[in-house]
Amino acid sequence: MFILSLSFPQSVSFADAQYVTINTSYSYLYKDATHTEHYDFKISGGEKLVLLEENSDYYKISYTYENTEYIGYIPAEIAGIYHDDQEEIPVYNGEIIKKTDVYTLDGTLMENISLDPGHEIYIYEGFNSEKEFTKIKFSFNGNVYIGQVETVNLSPNGVNKGVIIAFSIITAIVGVILIMLGFKKKKKWHKLLKKKEK
Repeated sequence: MFILSLSFPQSVSFADAQYVTINTSYSYLYKDATHTEHYDFKISGGEKLVLLEENSDYYKISYTYENTEYIGYIPAEIAGIYHDDQEEIPVYNGEIIKKTDVYTLDGTLMENISLDPGHEIYIYEGFNSEKEFTKIKFSFNGNVYIGQVETVNLSPNGVNKGVIIAFSIITAIVGVILIMLGFKKKKKWHKLLKKKEK
């Protein structure tokens, strides 16, 4: 087996290194940017990989396997920049209510990952029932991921989706009533002004 050198480009240091993580269950590490030949091991989803170079097609990374350092390429469509808040889930504040696919934050489908009803999640940027997608943090096969799912497929704090919709309808009705009351007050005020002018 061909083993690559342990040296790194001068622009990369471990102190301020940027990392990449796999958004699927696993990926091969390819020997070149064409993704035609790969090493004989797999990288599990969620692992932190040292980023050496990136473009729209691939991430060039450093990876240690069995105490040997390898440099290779990961397809950009199945990976993304690693964020510090992927380290742990502080608390679960919602759950999946309908089997759903998961997408990366830029809208790419996470292959081989789907969440079943009852799967606990962390909604980390608030919940808005009117948004098409909601950003979540979740655990899958022992790894923590950040992604987004269709809002209709989740429920915050276990609240039933029907309750949320009903509350939204009630809020809308109250808003209409307040507007109508406002118009009535304006009409009365106009009538009083006209009487004073006479």
